[in-house]
Amino acid sequence: MRKNLFIVFIILIPVYSLLARGKFQLNVGSTISYFVDAENSSPLIGFSVRMQMRVLKYKNSAISTGIGYSTRGALLKHRLIAPYAPFPMKAYYWDIYGRIGYLEMPILLQIKIPVHSKISLNISGGPALILPWKDLSKFKRREFFDMYDLHGSDDSRFDFNFAQESTFGNNLLRFIYEIDIELQYKRYGLKFLYLIDKQKEYYFDSLWEVNHKMNSFSLVFTIKY
Repeated sequence: MRKNLFIVFIILIPVYSLLARGKFQLNVGSTISYFVDAENSSPLIGFSVRMQMRVLKYKNSAISTGIGYSTRGALLKHRLIAPYAPFPMKAYYWDIYGRIGYLEMPILLQIKIPVHSKISLNISGGPALILPWKDLSKFKRREFFDMYDLHGSDDSRFDFNFAQESTFGNNLLRFIYEIDIELQYKRYGLKFLYLIDKQKEYYFDSLWEVNHKMNSFSLVFTIKY
């Protein structure tokens, strides 16, 4: 984790320098995330905040980057989780609210399509470097299942297993992919984002890996300063 933080710090230095030189755009809004292939699952709502600016421009196209923080996750309902302890314990069904707070740095190619003298349609896409920063997951215990014994129980009955310590550090620095469509009027805009994450394992609190892919939508308001 320390290595990841060092890499992000080195990357953010030139970004802060760019933001200090000129105008930037502030994006604020909500996220809706879901597991792509999980049964008995529901999306969860989070939020997104980002400072973004153009670094290169040519006619109606540009390359932009920025710094942001977003929360994304999904709900897994009624999952049977085995305790970690080596002595008999009670096993329960749980609802898993798997949510993570991410630091992010997008690198996007933008195309501006003028609609009116004061209105434009902006389309952009590209990779975003994200760092899992904060574990925001929660577990809600449901009904009792049975007494669990590490040496005599069949783990194939269980959807997941609890670990003795947090496994959150197994979430790694990585790239996701982003597609944006923004309707802009003067300084203000409304932007729709679709985030594609190829990650196949997620770690929440003291839970061993959740083997599902997660995608996200965002709807944000933008203002240029």
